[in-house]
Amino acid sequence: MNEDMKYYELSYILSPSLKEEEVVTIEEELKTLLANAGAQMESWDNPKRQFLAYEINDSKEAVFGAYRFNVAKDKIEALQKSLRGNSKIIRFMLLEWKKFEARVRLPKPPMRQAEEQVPTDEKALDEKLEEIFQKGAEEEAKA
Repeated sequence: MNEDMKYYELSYILSPSLKEEEVVTIEEELKTLLANAGAQMESWDNPKRQFLAYEINDSKEAVFGAYRFNVAKDKIEALQKSLRGNSKIIRFMLLEWKKFEARVRLPKPPMRQAEEQVPTDEKALDEKLEEIFQKGAEEEAKA
């Protein structure tokens, strides 16, 4: 990738009143617009209807789509101007992204063995202490 190329994401919202054929036509127009700007497509999300968190132009749903691509920095301003001029696009957002490389997973450290459970009631605790003292006395006698 050239030094002057950057990675971008274009997210857009279309009117829910558009028919499926019109949405496909707009999608093709956007792909053509990006291709004319010299963009190299990385990935995209096909447009789909979704409910909105808040109303836009008295609509509770809209059509969302997105493109991720590389393009020269000097082409972005013209691209934004073209998008603003398109009356079929209600909203759009063009963001510069840093593309992250896949991370290498390190192996998990070995699990420690579970420690022996110590009793909490007084009688069991006294028995456990007596057992420990007897083992200690036996080891001293052997030594």
